[in-house]
Amino acid sequence: MIAARVKKLAEEKTTAAEQVTEELGTRSAYEMREFEAITTFDDSGAGETIRKWVEVRSAQSINNLKIHCKFQLSAGGQGQLPAIEALSGSQLGAHFSQTTRSDTVIEGNVVLEGLLAPDTGYVAFQARQSFEGAFCMTKEQTIEAYKGSTWQTEYAVSGVTAPVKTLKRSVHFPPSYKNLAPPPQAVVFLGEDEVVDSAEITRVKDGLTILERSAILVVSNPRLGRRYGISWMPPPARHG
Repeated sequence: MIAARVKKLAEEKTTAAEQVTEELGTRSAYEMREFEAITTFDDSGAGETIRKWVEVRSAQSINNLKIHCKFQLSAGGQGQLPAIEALSGSQLGAHFSQTTRSDTVIEGNVVLEGLLAPDTGYVAFQARQSFEGAFCMTKEQTIEAYKGSTWQTEYAVSGVTAPVKTLKRSVHFPPSYKNLAPPPQAVVFLGEDEVVDSAEITRVKDGLTILERSAILVVSNPRLGRRYGISWMPPPARHG
């Protein structure tokens, strides 16, 4: 009985996520060639994430285009406001306009400064955000934190809210994470919940590269409404 209820709930969430995907595809006012997110953190759980939007384009003319962004950390983490800057050669600048903020969630819009039109040319920018306590740092902390979740390891993901040709998601781990066992793996969630898209994981998993203290996932034609990233189990706590 319980298993049937869990299956039904997962199916309902999957249907909802598919509806979100259709809506995003219908209303998206822009697209881009590449989105990249790079997360680096140390043994205290402090670090930064750099997100890059490269070759933002639009088939229509839009003044001061707003690109919705949500920066979310695990419970107990604290993040700073993202610092926005145009990448070299960009024809438009950008800034961040905050709408919601708590210790773990910063939400708002990256606003392009000026007219984005089909003939604007190269437009690209990045958001640099520092954080503290963003991740569980030991296996024991992770098991406790995710004991009530459908997904039971730590992860870093990025959502797809507009059409993009290539998504790159990378995590650079601290020295204590050298040669993690089991190794990091690719993960894809449907929507904002931890509902796993198994078919999409199968499609993209070969795009994951594992280095000594890094994991890099490259995804071609990521699907709207999904969150792509890397999952890992931290090492056990050291005693003594």
